[in-house]
Amino acid sequence: MVTVAVTSALGAAVANSLVAQAATSRLLFSMARDGRLFRFLAHVNPRRKVPERAVLVVGVISLILGLAAVSQVGLLSSLVNFGALFSFLLLNIAVGYHFLVRQRSRNWWLHLVMPLLGFLIIGYVLVNADLNAKLGGLAWMLVGVVIAVVQWLRGRTPALTLEE
Repeated sequence: MVTVAVTSALGAAVANSLVAQAATSRLLFSMARDGRLFRFLAHVNPRRKVPERAVLVVGVISLILGLAAVSQVGLLSSLVNFGALFSFLLLNIAVGYHFLVRQRSRNWWLHLVMPLLGFLIIGYVLVNADLNAKLGGLAWMLVGVVIAVVQWLRGRTPALTLEE
């Protein structure tokens, strides 16, 4: 019974890790292709059609973090949770802004009350999160803000276009 459980857990962990690495490397590739990250990461292998440099960078970082934090699984999972919860916090703000300000919706229940309720619940969970997760998440966000400011100072403001 224990052998089946351990084998299943390892199989699921490997499968999820591969998917996460593929998604992250393609995100890094697309950001590099758009000039938001180092051009080095925008390389695609001509034969395999894979962003091999981004895959290798993500693999090395994952390996280093995995080996360094093998005894800190709780901290790593709380960091991931902090990032996910913070993004959902911002999503609730974006929903309210999009529908109430941009589209001038008068559906207060759906476009104000619900996002506000989601914001408050997620905000409560974030305030009560592990201190190390909050510090690590805020440090990581600070790195992102510094990168955004450097991009802005170089004249590379984000230009999002939505084709409908």
